[in-house]
Amino acid sequence: MLTDLNLKVAEQYGLVFKLTDEVAGHYSKFFSMADYNGVDSASNELPIAATYVIDQTGKIIYSFLDEEYTKRAEPRDIIKALDGLE
Repeated sequence: MLTDLNLKVAEQYGLVFKLTDEVAGHYSKFFSMADYNGVDSASNELPIAATYVIDQTGKIIYSFLDEEYTKRAEPRDIIKALDGLE
């Protein structure tokens, strides 16, 4: 399990996108990106939510990405991928 508070890993995987100033201004009315992501609030960057299962050799055996932030990997699919690591 990885939590990437400073978006360093997300940047390496190409999963960071920059908000427009207008959208960032709207979001800032509701929450601080710096508080949630540990990044400079002036950067206006967010990660795309992603799930990877990576085996011990570094091979990605399962991935889920969706630009629609409300869509997330199904737990049953993650568990199936994890079961395949045995």
